[in-house]
Amino acid sequence: MKFSVIVPVYNRENMIASVIDSVVSQSYSAWELILVDDGSTDSTAEICKRYADQDERVLYYYKDNGGVSSARNYGIREAKGEFIVFLDSDNSLMADMLEKLNRALSCEEDVDFIVYGFNTSTSSEWIPTEREDELLITRQAVREKYLPTHFNIYAQDTHFLKNFVWNKAYRASFLKENGILFDESRRTWEDGIFVINCLDKANKILVLPEAIYNAYCSQPVDHLSSKLYVDQVLQYINDERVYKNRFGAEMDFSTNHYVASNFNVISSMFERMVQTFGNDAKPIIDKAIRVDIVKYWAEQYKPENETGKRLKKLIMDGNSAKIYDLYHPSLFQRAARKALRSIRH
Repeated sequence: MKFSVIVPVYNRENMIASVIDSVVSQSYSAWELILVDDGSTDSTAEICKRYADQDERVLYYYKDNGGVSSARNYGIREAKGEFIVFLDSDNSLMADMLEKLNRALSCEEDVDFIVYGFNTSTSSEWIPTEREDELLITRQAVREKYLPTHFNIYAQDTHFLKNFVWNKAYRASFLKENGILFDESRRTWEDGIFVINCLDKANKILVLPEAIYNAYCSQPVDHLSSKLYVDQVLQYINDERVYKNRFGAEMDFSTNHYVASNFNVISSMFERMVQTFGNDAKPIIDKAIRVDIVKYWAEQYKPENETGKRLKKLIMDGNSAKIYDLYHPSLFQRAARKALRSIRH
C-alpha cells in the first residue's frame, strides 16, 4: 500500500527540514511526499528542492500563494497513493507511523479513512478510544453517534474523532469519488468542514488507538488559526447555521448541551472581540445577533450565571449596544476591579 503525504508549506525555512526528515526516515518505504509550496519568499524552496533531488519519492510543487486549503487541494490532485495523509509544516510523523497504518489498513481493506491518536507534547497524548467495540465504526454509528457529537449535540466523549485533518488517513478514491476538497474561500476552520464532509459520506471508519503523529513543535510558530479575526464570529455562526439546515431533519439540534455550548462560544467570542478591537466590534455584534440561529440559541438557552442571563435578554431584545457595554466596562470600573483584586491578595 502506498501513502501520499501532503505538506502545505509557506515560509518554513527554519523547520521544514525536520518535517521532511520525519517522512524520509519512515520504517515503511512505500510513500510519496508531496511538498506544496504556497508562494514562500524565504529559502523554503531551496531546502525542499534539495530533498527532492536526493529522493525521487519527494515531490516539490510551487504555486502562487492561495492559502493552506488551496495547497492541500493541489496535493490531493497530485496524489498517486492509495491513502492520503496530511502533515502540517510544523508537525512530524513518528518513525513507524506509516508502517502501523499499513498494518492496520491491511486488516480492513474497505475503510474510507482511519483515525489515529497524536502526541500533544513530549509527555502527553490524545487517543481516539481504547474500547474494542469502537475500533470499527459503521455508517449507522457515524449517523447516530459521531456526527451528532461532532456538532456538540452531545458531550464530546468517546464519540468524537476531532476535527483535525492530520490525525486521519483518507482513501484517495473516497475523497475523489465524493468530490471532497477543502473550501479555498475559507481562512479559518477549514479542517472542520472537511472532516464533516468525510463523516457524512463515510460507510466505514477504522480507529487506531495509538499516538503516531506529533502535533506539536519545539519552535514558536505564528499560527493563523490562533488569531482572532473579526469575521471569525460571523463565519462560526454561518457554519452552525449550515450544519443545522443540512442535518437538522436527521439530528436533534435542540439539546441543552448543543444550545449551551454555542451560546457560551458566542459569549466568549463577543468578549474577546470587544477587548481586542474595541468599537470595531460593534457592527459585528449587531450583525451577529440578528442571525436566526443566534436568536434560537438565546431563546433556548438556560442561563448558568448573571452574565448569561443578561446576554440572553440583550440578544432577544436586539440590543447590540448593551452587549458591547457588557464586555467593555469603563476605565473606572476596570480600575476598581483591579484595586479590589489587589486588596483580596
